[in-house]
Amino acid sequence: MTSPNNCTSSKKRRSLSKKEKSNRRLDERPRLSTKILFRVLICWIMLVALGFIAYWKRGPSAMMLLAEEKMRKQQEQRQSFTADVTSPTAYDGKLKSSMSPEFTMDEGQLWDPPDSRIAALVSHACQEMHCHKSLKVVGRTLRATAPIEVGEKLYEIPRSMQIWDLDAYRDPFVRKHLFKASHKISGNRMGTEAFLTAYLALEIKKAELNPSNFDPLRLLYFDSLPTYEEFHAYHPILADKNAVGAILGPRSMGNSILQSYRNMVRSEYNGFIAASSEFANTISSKEYARARLAVLTRALNVGPPGPEEVMAAAFVGDEFRDQDLFLDELYSYYDLINVNLTEAGGQGCIAMVPIADLFNHHTNNNIELQYKRMETQLQTKKKSGRSFVVSSTNRMIEPYSEPMASYGYMADAHLYARYGFVNGDGSGPIQLNLGFHHEMMKLNISNQYDYMPITGATEKFRNYQKRGIARYLQFDDGYSECNSGPVTHPDEAELKRLKLEHLLSIANEYDRWNILVEPRNPQSLPAPSTNVPIMLMVPQFQKNYSLVQGLDRLQETCRVISLINKDFDGNALQVMKDNVGNLDFRIGSNVSDALEFRSLMCISRWFGTRFLTMELQGMFESEYRRLSRLNRNEFGSNNWTAYHVLFGEMQALQAASGLIFERVSESWESKKVDPEPEYRMKDIGCPEEYSRYLFRDDELVPDISDLR
Repeated sequence: MTSPNNCTSSKKRRSLSKKEKSNRRLDERPRLSTKILFRVLICWIMLVALGFIAYWKRGPSAMMLLAEEKMRKQQEQRQSFTADVTSPTAYDGKLKSSMSPEFTMDEGQLWDPPDSRIAALVSHACQEMHCHKSLKVVGRTLRATAPIEVGEKLYEIPRSMQIWDLDAYRDPFVRKHLFKASHKISGNRMGTEAFLTAYLALEIKKAELNPSNFDPLRLLYFDSLPTYEEFHAYHPILADKNAVGAILGPRSMGNSILQSYRNMVRSEYNGFIAASSEFANTISSKEYARARLAVLTRALNVGPPGPEEVMAAAFVGDEFRDQDLFLDELYSYYDLINVNLTEAGGQGCIAMVPIADLFNHHTNNNIELQYKRMETQLQTKKKSGRSFVVSSTNRMIEPYSEPMASYGYMADAHLYARYGFVNGDGSGPIQLNLGFHHEMMKLNISNQYDYMPITGATEKFRNYQKRGIARYLQFDDGYSECNSGPVTHPDEAELKRLKLEHLLSIANEYDRWNILVEPRNPQSLPAPSTNVPIMLMVPQFQKNYSLVQGLDRLQETCRVISLINKDFDGNALQVMKDNVGNLDFRIGSNVSDALEFRSLMCISRWFGTRFLTMELQGMFESEYRRLSRLNRNEFGSNNWTAYHVLFGEMQALQAASGLIFERVSESWESKKVDPEPEYRMKDIGCPEEYSRYLFRDDELVPDISDLR
């Protein structure tokens, strides 16, 4: 970890005294020797990775090794359960004997009382559709009462029980009043999840007022969805943002993603009530939030709609008189609200699917969820399908255990912000954002979550991000002195201006500022129940860990930042002129050894600054102990979940910075470089006034008050 004296903090720089300016000029004198320069640079980067290395070599190593071996045996024993178990009593004995005392589950824990709303829904639905006989409602989910082999069909939910976004688009009220709604900041039309949410909220309200107009099964489904109060009890979107921010840290990835989801929910509701006073008078903010979280945590992808979704023209308007013009209907949604449901590059539909939405998530799942479109048998001409099928996959579903679905390969920060939980076993990846000086306008999920206009960054958004982006260029690494501006350093100042313009063009390209750290424990399997921890030990990275996705793309960003006029045989200025704004432009690793070294040190500086902005110095041992206590005493609580997100990000920062330290060491040792200016990295940034020529006083920025 770096000292605050050796890297720039995110706080505003105070004005410098004459003495400090004099000292700064002295500090900028050439270094004395190769050995001194080597020690300065390597010590700087070593501080970043010191906690990482010490933690691996020291830490609670003996205890951890024993616990990890114990955990491995537990997982092997879980996998050894086979179909030869003939009775719940026999299996219960085997389960208890195979687990450590911490994991022992009595009969009451295994068979929690069913949520009466879920039980009523499943009981009624199974009278009308296929349901596996060996599944039982326990709490708000389902458990197996007997072994279920791979390939067995668990449920088949017909289309008539589902609620699609396509149903929302066809609703007269939605079409007339809500299609014109847009987000205040970006001006973008609402996304497909927002329309499904509005439609769901309206349908729930209608059912409350006139239940006799609804199918009993639909009423049971509405009743089974968590209430606002139930969501409020666990979901971080509804939690006090200051309390959550105090745990995660205001500049952490987890807190940043969570705040983006909060902003999205609020922006959608504000957009809808601005578009329709009737919607505002009908649906309160709490009612919208309840429906939005239901969609956020339960909606499933059903793919592009097939021809079976064609409906009578009376329900969709005069423009669709012919059922053969189904594609015209789908294309109209793209024209009206920028939603592409077609198979030609479209995102397909999403749907609320009763019962299929009861299953919890684990990366190593044992069930799959798939919508089966209608098929026609050639011989009988009989139509079949058009249903959502849940079936077992990958491995047997053991008795007493929950069937586990996979929501996708999601980083813990996104899993936490969207679904309100993490598994706590290190089975998911961790995303790190190192673009700490500017606020990204895209979340890399879909454009419905973005702050930026779908047509691209406007001049206002570029101005909003410009000052933050310029801070990445503040160090003037590779030069013998700071470049004070176009008067004294015209070529250097012009190159900096071009670099700033190019960085602005990639400011919202997620893979240029983020990396994805692979799971700490990718082979982990779910526990028999989500009511007990998968493991009591805090998950750790392996010592030979090297799996970081996106490091090369991140280094490309740092190559642009570290580019100096001498690069490209003195043609760096022309190269940048030819490629400003070209998203495919890559400098590569063959320009010069010095540029490669500077780019690696740039990444290292980013890691050090990220440690500082998250205020992580000296926290690893205490956070490890805290999380161990929470695993034992508060499993599944809001604090347990948030601290797992925080500590995972801390571990990922350590692991990734350790890899960078190795690369920097290899780069230095293999080149045996001389103390030339091209290899010089400045300890502190150059004065801010040297970059004032990059800005104008009359630059307009968007109103981003809603983001706070």
